[in-house]
Amino acid sequence: MNKFIVVTINVYNKNNFYLKLLEKNINIKVISEDSKTIKCLIKEKDYQKIKYYYDIKINKKFDINTILKYLTNNIIFYSAIVFGIIIYFLFTNLVIDVKVMCSNEELLTKLIKSLDTYGIKRLTFKKDYTTIEEIKNKLLEEYHDNIEWLEISLDGMQYIVNLEERIMTKEEEKKDYCNIYATTDAIVTKVLVNRGTSLINEFSYVRKGDTLISGDIKLNEEIKSSVCAEGTVYGEVWYELSISVPKTYEETIYTGKNRYNLELEIGNNDYLIFKSRLENKVSEKKVILSLLGKKLYLVKEREVVVTTKNYSEEDITKRIDEAIEQAINLNEDEKERILYKKVLKKYEFDSKINIEVFVSAERIISST
Repeated sequence: MNKFIVVTINVYNKNNFYLKLLEKNINIKVISEDSKTIKCLIKEKDYQKIKYYYDIKINKKFDINTILKYLTNNIIFYSAIVFGIIIYFLFTNLVIDVKVMCSNEELLTKLIKSLDTYGIKRLTFKKDYTTIEEIKNKLLEEYHDNIEWLEISLDGMQYIVNLEERIMTKEEEKKDYCNIYATTDAIVTKVLVNRGTSLINEFSYVRKGDTLISGDIKLNEEIKSSVCAEGTVYGEVWYELSISVPKTYEETIYTGKNRYNLELEIGNNDYLIFKSRLENKVSEKKVILSLLGKKLYLVKEREVVVTTKNYSEEDITKRIDEAIEQAINLNEDEKERILYKKVLKKYEFDSKINIEVFVSAERIISST
């Protein structure tokens, strides 16, 4: 077997040198050359033919013994490379945990078994996007009556399965007989009767617990039939509220200056790898490695400038109205509305406006 070596040859006349090679039928592969030297690849037997004619320095020998000797001398280095490649492959392709976000224990047990059947389980290799979508669709079909929505996502070295249970509602049983009563003291503003007999009129004052619509159907003061009353009664209800709204708000402006960092999460503690160079910032982070309960994040830090600004009078009035609606739990979908409001007391304290207000609202005051 022909062995090749890399040599550096000192020559004073390159033309004579190349003629000598031609004369002795020697082929070389030039690696580099300058005015006085030529670095080339040559067969060892050809090297023997010219070594007495020229000043030649051997750089490398390319044979099995040389290679084995080199690998033996550097076995730790190359073993570390091979081990690193294996670890990298495992980190990027191995799944060590499957977490199913479901509070229904019975459904959770069944779902874990199904995921196991489809290969979504611990100590397996990650599946491609198409396969995950196919498995998701099979699970939705299999659990059609139990699951409304399902998603399988990859977080580092674990699968996260999120789902929303399907709520099966039973039709409310129709009652044979019922009345509609007042849920609070109020002045009646509107009466809508679908079934039954109204016992009140508009502008009537009613107290909590009074019967508003009866399930008794009468003719000439005689009960002819009994039904479950249906209808809605609106009334004017009164409130005295204490409301507090801020005078100022903080405005965040991004400067456009960004920095990147690494963050290590161990248990409940987070550790930044590098010291942050931004004084005021907001951070966004993404998992790049997850192993045995520890996570490594890539953190994007964005510099911000935060300024405090005052609300306008119009904004403050709007926020007070919103606070009132929230305090009395006003349902605009049911056409409930505020009829009247009067500020009884107003004062400012600690960057807030505090008011005591009287409110009159038209609300549904009936319940079956």
